[in-house]
Amino acid sequence: AVNLSKLNKLSESEISIEVLKKHHLIHRTTQEVKFVAGELTRKVVIKGMRASAGARKAIEQAGGSIVE
Repeated sequence: AVNLSKLNKLSESEISIEVLKKHHLIHRTTQEVKFVAGELTRKVVIKGMRASAGARKAIEQAGGSIVE
């Protein structure tokens, strides 16, 4: 699981598993990721990953979205 607050430091606005691996937020062999609630201060688009209910709400409140 990845806390949303870690996304605030990334320059990318579209977040995929490859982006998380590039920034060493997950192990390079990780296949599935789920985001958990945290403080998100910017708009991001989460691509191909799951999110907890609290994380989904925080992403949407920041103007972002989750796409499959």
